[in-house]
Amino acid sequence: MDANQQKQDKSEKKETTEKSNETAEKTETKDEQTTATEEKTSAATNTGDKKLANGIEYKDIKIGKGPDIKFGQQLHILYAGQLEDKTVFDKNLTGSGFEYKFGSDSGIKGWHLGMKGMKVGGKRRIVIPAKLAYGEEGCPEKNVPANATLTFTMEIIEPKEKQ
Repeated sequence: MDANQQKQDKSEKKETTEKSNETAEKTETKDEQTTATEEKTSAATNTGDKKLANGIEYKDIKIGKGPDIKFGQQLHILYAGQLEDKTVFDKNLTGSGFEYKFGSDSGIKGWHLGMKGMKVGGKRRIVIPAKLAYGEEGCPEKNVPANATLTFTMEIIEPKEKQ
């Protein structure tokens, strides 16, 4: 190979390398833009809400500490229950809260289904469809109409010591 041929080969390699670097920079920039757009879209659409197969939706507002609550465990709960129009129909937000045996058949079935996985100290918003709340009958004594979807904001608290 003569000197001119070697010069031409070096020139072509340099040109190919420059084009390759240029393409890589464009791809990297495009990937960064795509990732940034995906993150913005995700932040705008991902509210942290989760939906279970039975129709219950929930969002953890605060994660508690320690192990998950267990079926049969006696809990103390601060809560507020609302209708779809935000009318509060029931609440217990003071003192030791409402005593509730987790997983019991008493009360609203959607409570224990929506509370599964919580820990003491945790706070969660739970949206319960009518079929897992008061159903077709509603609850006239609490002004809950028939077939009402209910939203509860619940916090599992440590029971206060009796004095």
